[in-house]
Amino acid sequence: MGQQYRIKRRTHSVNLVENNVTTLDLPRGYDVETLYFDLQGTANITTAGAAVRAMAPCQLIKRIELIADGKNTIASIPGWALVKNFGREQHGLMTPPTGFAIAAYAVALFGTLDQCLIDGIRPKDSNLRTSGMSLLQLRITTGAAADLLTGAPVGTMTAFALDVGTVETIELPDAKGAVTSPLYLQKRSYQDIAIPASNANQQIVLPIGNALRGVMLLATVAGEPSNAVINNIQLASGVDVRVNLPGRMLQRSNAIDAPPIGILSGTTSWASSSVNPTGLYVVDLMTNGPRDCSVTNAWDLSKASEAKMILDVTGGATTQITAVTTEFIQ
Repeated sequence: MGQQYRIKRRTHSVNLVENNVTTLDLPRGYDVETLYFDLQGTANITTAGAAVRAMAPCQLIKRIELIADGKNTIASIPGWALVKNFGREQHGLMTPPTGFAIAAYAVALFGTLDQCLIDGIRPKDSNLRTSGMSLLQLRITTGAAADLLTGAPVGTMTAFALDVGTVETIELPDAKGAVTSPLYLQKRSYQDIAIPASNANQQIVLPIGNALRGVMLLATVAGEPSNAVINNIQLASGVDVRVNLPGRMLQRSNAIDAPPIGILSGTTSWASSSVNPTGLYVVDLMTNGPRDCSVTNAWDLSKASEAKMILDVTGGATTQITAVTTEFIQ
């Protein structure tokens, strides 16, 4: 029987620049389970804003991309998805600005990107095997100090630093020289959809060709999370309808399946809550309650001609929905 052991290490400590793209080369050779992101900085506000944004400091990372061999995008997610994702209901840390007046505010963000199926019966089945890759890179698109506040603030970030760490598994051969191999590759992608007007049949095309775990949705009005946008959610491929729930019911089921801890609510509180974060909806096709899940419960779209998310929405000039999908490639 093959064996394994795990290593945890910091791979990068870099200074970031506002409204910029930073590319980091990640180590290769072992199986990547998880990437850790520890962001810290000081927001020096020189012109006051109107309020602290609900998702501060998630705005300091606009997008994270994990790219193999310079061309294969394994993950492309918005910054807030680092602190709220499938399988880790009690994780993440945010230190938002304590005010919006002219001052210097310490801000921080800690989040994860899991390649292993963290809540699975056998998590390593979706580890990212890097031994055959010629290149593995992180691409980080940053925001700015002014993004932390509403209104028309002006400011700059100083001591804007990011530490990146990895959790990696090293597989050892058994007596016959064989090693355990991952069975799936976990892929994430997202899209931003403007909702300029109300629509009872807003259709969003979902990726096909793989097994779909589910979709996370964040609804915003003028950049702030809102529960007044999504009225009903359906996931369908032709006559195969996997989800058809009112938005409020879905949020309530999210809250009892995986009690949140205030993430996305502008607080550092670790206390559990029975109310899901405002504007966030998690459509998870693989779980029912806080228990181990299996990829066999994912929605097999390998032979589907199309798959759609059909929403009943209340729109407006500044209304938007961000949809993050998680797939398993076999």
